[in-house]
Amino acid sequence: MAKIRHHHLSEGERHQIYALREQGLSIRAIAKQLERSASTISRELRRNKRSDGAYDPEEASRMAFRHRGVALQRPYKVFPDVWASSFCLLLREGWSPVQVAGWLRTQEKGISVSPRLIYQPNAEDQARGGDLRLRRKGKKRRIETNAGRIPNRMGIESRPAIVDKKLRVGDWEVDLIVGKQHKGYLLTLVERNTKLSLMCQLANKQADTVRRAIIRLLKPYKRWVHTITADNGAESAKHEGFAKQLGAAVYFADPYASWQRGLSEHTNGLVRQYYTIMRPPDRAEVE
Repeated sequence: MAKIRHHHLSEGERHQIYALREQGLSIRAIAKQLERSASTISRELRRNKRSDGAYDPEEASRMAFRHRGVALQRPYKVFPDVWASSFCLLLREGWSPVQVAGWLRTQEKGISVSPRLIYQPNAEDQARGGDLRLRRKGKKRRIETNAGRIPNRMGIESRPAIVDKKLRVGDWEVDLIVGKQHKGYLLTLVERNTKLSLMCQLANKQADTVRRAIIRLLKPYKRWVHTITADNGAESAKHEGFAKQLGAAVYFADPYASWQRGLSEHTNGLVRQYYTIMRPPDRAEVE
């Protein structure tokens, strides 16, 4: 029996709920597929539906965030103004709330502050019309509709269990970062155990271009390439080509399940901090 998860629904799961409801699945069937309780799905559809009764996953995510904000509006422990000043300074320098909380533990005699509290100066500054912004912001999700068009696709359910344990070197996650207005593409590869990250800029996202880039980036590490996990973008359609060259097995995450490639998603979020503008290179691929 699958273990039921109890943390908050993610935006990816909400997209899955929407897609499965469109297919006519019952609440219990959706709950079983997402490994959630039926009451969680029922409550989600009831609480976060639009005023016209329809369920929209993106609007549902915004509504859930607002609901959680109201629920968490309890008095925080007041902290000295000097801390708030330090928070703002570090946030402006590009630190994340988690890093600021870690700094406070080491610099202020082990004082523990939740990263959620670090968001408070940021929210207050924005409410005043300030320019303080966190280094990462949400990205628009690509609607994955190519799962059925990828030839000989192997789903993540077939991936060896050892990959989830991160006990060996050689299991990679691949993704494509798309620049503003689709001007430029950045291919990223992250190894799950060591967190080694490789990347290169591409002029287009054609499957052949991506295939060649993956081979070029991973060939020096061929000895440590066992599996590659990708999303369902059309750029991965030539997966058999780079799998054969690298002697690796390629697996595809479920549609709308970005958490199944969590390390890649996290890495890309950090990379975007420094690659806010990407222009197409002169050549098809840049070394």
